[in-house]
Amino acid sequence: MFPIWATAIIFSAVCAQISSMFIEQGMVLDKRIESFNIHPASLSSFAEISVFIRVPLYDRILVPIARKLTRREKGFSELQRMGIGLVLSILTMVSAALVELKRLEIARSEGLVHEKVAVPMSILWQVPQYFWIGAAEVFTCIGQVEFFYDQAPDAMRSLCSAFALVTGSLEAIRSFANALREDAGLITGDGSVDIRGHPAPKHTTGNWRACFSILDFYFSLFLCDYNNIYYLSLYRFLDRAAIVSSADVKCASTDPWKLCTVTQVEELKILIRMFPIWATTIIFFAVYAQNSSLFVEQGMVLDKRVGSFNIPPASLSTFDVISVIIWVPLYDRILVPIARKFTGREKGFSELQRMGIGLVLSILAMVSAALVELKRLEIAKYEGLIHEKADVSMSILWQIPQYFLVGAAEVFTAIGQLEFFYGQGPDAMRSLCSAFALVTVSVGDYVSS
Repeated sequence: MFPIWATAIIFSAVCAQISSMFIEQGMVLDKRIESFNIHPASLSSFAEISVFIRVPLYDRILVPIARKLTRREKGFSELQRMGIGLVLSILTMVSAALVELKRLEIARSEGLVHEKVAVPMSILWQVPQYFWIGAAEVFTCIGQVEFFYDQAPDAMRSLCSAFALVTGSLEAIRSFANALREDAGLITGDGSVDIRGHPAPKHTTGNWRACFSILDFYFSLFLCDYNNIYYLSLYRFLDRAAIVSSADVKCASTDPWKLCTVTQVEELKILIRMFPIWATTIIFFAVYAQNSSLFVEQGMVLDKRVGSFNIPPASLSTFDVISVIIWVPLYDRILVPIARKFTGREKGFSELQRMGIGLVLSILAMVSAALVELKRLEIAKYEGLIHEKADVSMSILWQIPQYFLVGAAEVFTAIGQLEFFYGQGPDAMRSLCSAFALVTVSVGDYVSS
């Protein structure tokens, strides 16, 4: 399986550009759309929109067409899906390269080649590359998960699922490289601006004044959710989609959008019942997103010197990867046999138990980060550095436990989630359910931002 695994690193490398090169590129494009000023990082929402559009498009249109040509029940094999995703990831970088070539051409004509200022070229030219990467994710990620889960021996499915996730460790290497560049002063640490487009000072913008607006955006959603749950609690209305009316009897052929089979109705009910489980995993991915945001920001104001070395804060995310590498065999060879004696299950833990343990570990990760922050603030008060963006005399190595706990949580939650959605989903909807599980990653990133 190793050669197949290695090819997926190409996609992970492209996917990592969403939070690095694409943002850098957007910082030197025209971010104004009439009276609005678009932050470059916000364009990543187009990748999420692309996933939402392409999952049903793939399931309802591409698969039936491919099924006729390949005679396969799923339309494409897992390797074909991954191959298509790799081609789409190449098109992503081609699109980004064309935008960059045009930007450089305009920068030369304006005399701005060596200046870090916006050129008169709209940031919306970046939208296609985000759409391509979203499409690549639909094919590559889900195809990879299905391949490693289906082709692995029964006793090693959890290990192989974790093996597939290790391709994402390239993100840690990317963070390390970017941090070195930031430390050298080649890129800015933060491109945040206020409503007037000026750099946003932390002590005069945001904080609780901004939080009240967000707490309102969520309270409204809660009221909508409460109303929807009331209507969804009447699940039987879905059965009406399978009732044959007198008009259907008279027609020679029925419209599949008006009359469904009982199997299709039951499959939809299963998907709806999975929704509460899906929603709980958003908590984990909101915590996981802190690896490249809050944790890095916290590390920026800690003492980064270890002997004669100066450690870039983003490089500590490698401890998350190290934690995954340690915990996977530890889980498979030690925890599962012990749990098997108590639970009588072949896998030791159920998928829901694994996800629950992962959520507890993610809470402990944030507790660890909070304790570090409390101690940092205490030292900052003592040294008179509360409102200063300066290092306090507290080693950055105190952050290592929180990264290790996030890595442990990833082993339990991410793999348990994929196994749950793939194992419990109806046969005809396994690809859709796997995609449904991956949507929590983008929602978690959105919530944390």
